[in-house]
Amino acid sequence: MTNDSIRLFVAAALPEGIKQNLLTRLTAFTHPAIRFVPSANLHLTLYFIGNVSQDQLPGISEKIKTITQQHLAFILSLERLEPGPTARTPRLVWARFNVSRLFEQLQHDLATALAPKPPEKQKAIPHVTLARYRKSEKHIPAFAPVLPPEQLLLPVNEVSLWQSELASPHPVYSILDSWPLLQNPGPANKV
Repeated sequence: MTNDSIRLFVAAALPEGIKQNLLTRLTAFTHPAIRFVPSANLHLTLYFIGNVSQDQLPGISEKIKTITQQHLAFILSLERLEPGPTARTPRLVWARFNVSRLFEQLQHDLATALAPKPPEKQKAIPHVTLARYRKSEKHIPAFAPVLPPEQLLLPVNEVSLWQSELASPHPVYSILDSWPLLQNPGPANKV
């Protein structure tokens, strides 16, 4: 990465209460091979942009702003905490949320607008990365999914452009700008 480039992604910030709720549930995955993500870094990823030149920042911001003006706010429901992206070869522990049409549409539109080439048709899985497996560990026990004892809802009311600065032991994330999603005047939008 050169000095004039920055590493960016689009995500929704999590309310503090939801962060604490998820981290409390994460204790079921305590193991020396698993490194928890700091609370400040928890977010719902919508699209990873990657390294771009700083002079691209205004155009990226304008595209995100335009997209947010076309999408309704929505609510996600926690499905489970589990190793992923596959149980066979896990690299992380994530909080998976139930599939949402509004999430998928927003994620697709962001990918279409921001990808350097047309995005592959992959199913977007709404999730929050809670922990990462240490690459050096060879013997990691299998962990069973943790189902929520009660419903946990994540409201997604705005979208933010985040910068990621690689550091040790964790990257440092900062929000560069945020845009509200359209508010639904009707009942909670859980579709």
